[in-house]
Amino acid sequence: MLSPGSLLWQPDAGVAASPIELAAATQVFLVPGDPHAPDQVLVTDLETPAGRVHLELDPVLFEMSQELVNGSDPGQSSADA
Repeated sequence: MLSPGSLLWQPDAGVAASPIELAAATQVFLVPGDPHAPDQVLVTDLETPAGRVHLELDPVLFEMSQELVNGSDPGQSSADA
């Protein structure tokens, strides 16, 4: 669920998991060939207060989603902030 300041992942009905806030999650960049890296190309590894999660979403799209909910200008580099 997207809303200003929030990027909340909620499990489907019947899935035993707690919702996880992803707006401030940190992407974990895996080294190619890492045996812990998922096989899917479009997976984003995140470190959250609830632990590490694998999100089946393109890392660039996830980053853009974080910028959207946090009110960041995607065209602004971190050096400009």
